[in-house]
Formats: sequence, C-alpha cells, structure tokens
Amino acid sequence: MTVTLTVTPADAHTLTLPQLVVRGLARELRGCTSYQQLDRVATEHRFNTAELFAKFTAALRTEAGIDYTRLRENQLAREQAHARLAERGTRRPHLLLWSAATSEQFTLCGADGRVIWRQRFEALTPPAVIESEADAVESAARQTIWLARQARHDRGDPVATPNLILACRSSDLLENLEHVAFVAGLVLDLITDRDHNPAHDQSIGTTPVDWRRIDLGTLIQHRIPT
Repeated sequence: MTVTLTVTPADAHTLTLPQLVVRGLARELRGCTSYQQLDRVATEHRFNTAELFAKFTAALRTEAGIDYTRLRENQLAREQAHARLAERGTRRPHLLLWSAATSEQFTLCGADGRVIWRQRFEALTPPAVIESEADAVESAARQTIWLARQARHDRGDPVATPNLILACRSSDLLENLEHVAFVAGLVLDLITDRDHNPAHDQSIGTTPVDWRRIDLGTLIQHRIPT
C-alpha cells in the first residue's frame, strides 16, 4: 500500500511520518487480517529500524485502532492450534466431497459422484446473500464444511479431514475457510478441479436434494483419496 500525503503545516510539526502514513491508509489498514500485511506496509515505507517500526505500531493503535501486538499474538496462537489439529488430522478419517455453485444454488457430490445435497441459496437458514460468483463459491464451500462436520460428529470422531474439490475458487478462499473448518474440528484440504468435477456437471439440475436422505457415514474415506 502506498499513500499520497497532504500535510498541513500543523501536521508537519506535530505528527511523525509513521503517523501520517497510517492516518492516510487507516481505512485500508483496518482491512488487514494478518500481521504480515502490516509488516509489508512498514517495509514499503521503510519503517525498517526498531525506532521507526515502534512508531509505526504505535500509530496503528492511535490512528487506526489496530493493536499490532495482539493481532500478531492471536494469529500465531491460531496457527499453532491449526498445526496441532493438522497433526491429529493426519491420523483421522478423510471425506471426499465435490462442490459447485451457480448464482442461485449449490450442488455437492460424494466420492462416487452422486448428488448428496442440492439447494437454492435463498432456501438456506438464514438465506445466503449472493452478489458475485465468489460469494456463491464460498457459500457452497461453507455448506460442504458444515456437512463434513455433521459426518464427523455422527461418527464421534474428534477430528476429520474433508478433501473438498471445488469447480473454481478465488485467491483468498482458503484463508477465509480454514478457520471455519478449524472451529468445526476439520483440517481442510482444498482442491480445484472444474473439468472432472461431478458437482459442476450436475449443477444444471434444479431438483432439490436433501442431505438427510443419505448415510453420512458413507462419505468417510479411511485413506486419503488419490
């Protein structure tokens, strides 16, 4: 991120350069979800000495309401918890699920390619708000994670790994979904395959399919699919 600074004479005398930069980028900085993103901003503006970086993190707090230290500590704690869950997940059952979406509905298939759930977004509780293709893909993936959690819970497994194969994905989708899966006791393995995705092939169907009609235990794979 770069910023063009408009500095008043008063600001020039009372604010440090890190304060001016953070004030100019406050809106964008509040959208940062990791401390590495903030580190990159500091690097771009050459706040690369201990003194300047300390002024930068202080400005984050006072000018943008961002607690850099807490953000970093919380992120590292989450990463460590995810790593522990991933270690447990390597010894737990896997689920193979295919997912695809249109602007109006999502379609999920099991390992054998049969539709196990098809539903319109507006029929979900609460209804999903879909404004773009990315919204549809992410909402469909979230429903798949929810279904994988149900399968894990029904078996009594504390951890499971859903191998989720999407027809398409956005660049930040994995980051958005990993925490959702973690909270559900799942170690997410996200793959993209449009050409050989049965959910994509069957997404043209419009007949709703209720997931409750299948035995979720059949979704469990005891080996990682290849």
